[in-house]
Amino acid sequence: MLRCTHDEAVGELRQAGDEVLLTVRHYKAATPFLNKTDDNESTTSSTTDKTGSQLRPEDGWRSPTTPTTPTTPTPNHKTSTTTNTQDLTNNLNKVNNSRNSELLSNGISTTTDTSSSSSTTTTTATTATTTSTTTPSTTTSTTDNTTDNTPNGPKVEKQWVDIVTVPLMMAYITRYIFGTDKLRPQAFEVRGINGISTGVVHCQDAAMLSQWIKHITNNIIGLTNLQMKLYNSSFPASEHVLYMGWVCEGVLNHNLPWQNWKPKFIALKGTDIYMFDTPPLNTHDWVERASVWAVHQTMFRVIKESEYVDERQHCFLLQTAMQESRYLSVETRQDLLRIENAWHRAVYNAVTRLGSKTFAVTQAGRSSGLTLDWTGGFALYDTETREYHWRYKFSQLKGSSDDSKTKLKLHFQNENKEIETKELECATNLQNLLFCMHAFLTAKVAAVDPSFLRAPPKTPT
Repeated sequence: MLRCTHDEAVGELRQAGDEVLLTVRHYKAATPFLNKTDDNESTTSSTTDKTGSQLRPEDGWRSPTTPTTPTTPTPNHKTSTTTNTQDLTNNLNKVNNSRNSELLSNGISTTTDTSSSSSTTTTTATTATTTSTTTPSTTTSTTDNTTDNTPNGPKVEKQWVDIVTVPLMMAYITRYIFGTDKLRPQAFEVRGINGISTGVVHCQDAAMLSQWIKHITNNIIGLTNLQMKLYNSSFPASEHVLYMGWVCEGVLNHNLPWQNWKPKFIALKGTDIYMFDTPPLNTHDWVERASVWAVHQTMFRVIKESEYVDERQHCFLLQTAMQESRYLSVETRQDLLRIENAWHRAVYNAVTRLGSKTFAVTQAGRSSGLTLDWTGGFALYDTETREYHWRYKFSQLKGSSDDSKTKLKLHFQNENKEIETKELECATNLQNLLFCMHAFLTAKVAAVDPSFLRAPPKTPT
């Protein structure tokens, strides 16, 4: 019997006698699934059947165990844009099972959901891997489906599954649409240091989304800390890196009501804060490719929700003297707390190493010097008489005010619980004085916090 169905063949075999003569003939359409070793031995080798016909690479055939870019079918093959759903699912399962076997042999686990058009991301300790079974995409991974019509058999779907691998070292995960303040519903993407992206990964529910973000973020933090250790092995102890990570900076559009958001890489190193367009890859990059500000002359302020400029959350402000403020955002509340804690540690280190700072001021028309001293507090030194006019501890300062130009008023509480106001005029940049005074006060508050003093420095060593 020839060209009979499966059920018809089974019926005939049941009715046959004790001896059955079977004729075996090569079936070309099954070659991609049965002959899996041909591509490993030679990508240009061909398979010849008993009749002398060949399956050539130029015919578009590839083993599903080796995903490649599909070649163009020959004119003898017809391409169909409509496929049978059941055949597509069965063949896709065969391809994915074969591919999963390869990944498991390499120590990587993967999961592909063929009932959904979304991608599934698999993370190891160092990479994020995306397996896609969606329609072709230029940014993540692709699947190509073509139909081959064989003269002696049914239609066979040829499919390719591409895998995108993103290194997690100094990468970042985001739920926002790139460059905007809009959150993707139950979706995220991972962007690597080299610009590669996993593409948008959709999750079935909020719980699954939370788990993926948690595990990927933990891997990124762990690997970034390893990189910090490598950098700190090359820097002296006073220049150790306390924090590294990605933020997004809001940039105002001229004459437009919304912001552009650009990814920036920031680091707290020694007594300075660094900002990069891309992460530093060597010690040379720390000198040549960063914008640098002294921590004790920069103010860090967490933005209240009522002050947000758009829908981006977890925002903070970096204010530096004589420069525009930098409006920055991070992905989660935990990220914001990590930066804030590292900032307080950097300010404390900077102030204690600085010891004291003196600014040229005038009081009542007399040239003086206002000194901020870590142990002594505030002191006004008269340069003409070479004597100190007054001294106050940091704890005695009850308030201050200024006119944003040159004048500064300091309100101190004396030993009699009375408020004394000292009016000064700053001869140089008033903001430098204000930011430095804020740094000393912040460091003093941190120094009296028992939990802060007991906590070891957050420096990977």
